[in-house]
Amino acid sequence: ALPVDELVYSKDSQIVHVVATVNYQLDASKIKEIFEEVRKEAENRYVIPRSKDALKDILSKYTAQGIIDNRGQITLEIKNRVQERVFEDGVIIQDVSITNYDFDDLYEAAVQNKQVEEQRALAQVNVTKQEEEKKKQQILQAEALSEKTRLEVEALSTAQGGQIIEKIQA
Repeated sequence: ALPVDELVYSKDSQIVHVVATVNYQLDASKIKEIFEEVRKEAENRYVIPRSKDALKDILSKYTAQGIIDNRGQITLEIKNRVQERVFEDGVIIQDVSITNYDFDDLYEAAVQNKQVEEQRALAQVNVTKQEEEKKKQQILQAEALSEKTRLEVEALSTAQGGQIIEKIQA
């Protein structure tokens, strides 16, 4: 396992500090040539620089939010890109795992503020629903009072109006 640590830019120009772990092995059929040529410098000569390039290339295609939302896809893309770039040199990338994303403090504060605002908006929706329910109750009460008044007026227009009103009020 090889740690790869790099500052990269997202598509929307956010600085992202990325720490990834790249697990790799050397192609056994080319191991003699590799070690003769670079004398055990495969990591420094092949894997690290090409991993850093892959991190920059892949992450620059995503917004900061997209990086958060697509971690699995991004990891797969980075692994494939690194493998493409080191395969001819006899290096096989077994796995890549992103072990840390560290966004700019201002961006992280903005994300936190957004979450707080979303919670406030949800609370306001609940208050609005409560107010709407109160309004419905008031309308129902007004309609009931209106119906009562209508019945009283109708009763007064009859000969037995007084008796009917006493029954309505009871």
